Amino acid sequence: MPSTHERLLADALAPLSRRRFFLGAAAGLGTTVAACTSGSATGLPADLQTLTPGEYRLFQRLAAVFLPTTAVGLTPVEKVPLFRNIDHMLGLLPEPLRNDLGLGLKLFDYGSYVIGWHFSPFHRLDDASAETYCRAWQDGNEIQRGLFQALRQIVYMSYWREPDTWAPIDYDGPVTAKWGIPRLGNAPLPAE
Repeated sequence: MPSTHERLLADALAPLSRRRFFLGAAAGLGTTVAACTSGSATGLPADLQTLTPGEYRLFQRLAAVFLPTTAVGLTPVEKVPLFRNIDHMLGLLPEPLRNDLGLGLKLFDYGSYVIGWHFSPFHRLDDASAETYCRAWQDGNEIQRGLFQALRQIVYMSYWREPDTWAPIDYDGPVTAKWGIPRLGNAPLPAE
């Protein structure tokens, strides 16, 4: 037999259906995120075809966290077409995978409201908070670790593929070019 308090609570919530509750919660969350992120529009370079302004801001912040080029003497991010490379790489993905990655990017950017209670999207976090947040994803559950690894690989591959980034680490390029070894491309495995 329910207590008086349980009956009063049930009576108060009776007109609220599950669908109405979730629609209200989604509208409230959307309004909160929009209010917290208003005025954060960043100009998107004209040569980018795939990235949205939000994804561009996210990758700008990720590049600052993953590639502290000025602190360690690497080629500055501004001197390589990092974001054009990221844009091109994401443009090669099949549409369903690209949509899923887009959702993952939003989850990572706005997850900082809940993970760490920063009350700010990732692209607005200061350096120390951004590094702490990245560590939380790196050590998080399987989905977090997978998405974080994908983001890191996208940024690293887009940066290190540029020959201008090689000199500070004394890398003089692939030995195949230096030794005149012809590239085989995606050659099949040897038959046994």
